Amino acid sequence: MTVSESESDRVHYLDNLRALAMLLGVYLHGALAYAEPSRSIWLATDPQGSRLVDASIWCIHLFRMNLFFLLAGYFAKLLIERKGIGPFLRNRATRIALPFVSFWPVLWAAMAIVFV
Repeated sequence: MTVSESESDRVHYLDNLRALAMLLGVYLHGALAYAEPSRSIWLATDPQGSRLVDASIWCIHLFRMNLFFLLAGYFAKLLIERKGIGPFLRNRATRIALPFVSFWPVLWAAMAIVFV
């Protein structure tokens, strides 16, 4: 069994870092329900809240999105170098723009029902 060129060129530790940042995001969004009530954005929250949870949310929030942008830029640079700018833009349009435009009306309607 041979390893394909695209798999051998992967930077696995950065893939793992991105996965860890995603898992921290799952924790962060779940923990928001247990934050201090004055800081929580959830409709249903724990009335007592927790300063420890607040501190963990704050620590994760400091770096997580910046890390995502940094990794996205690095991986975008690799993709542009490998395939060129045209295929890169087509890839981003099909993987990001098309689903966003397709599902935006559904998301907008759901948010209008929940928050209005």
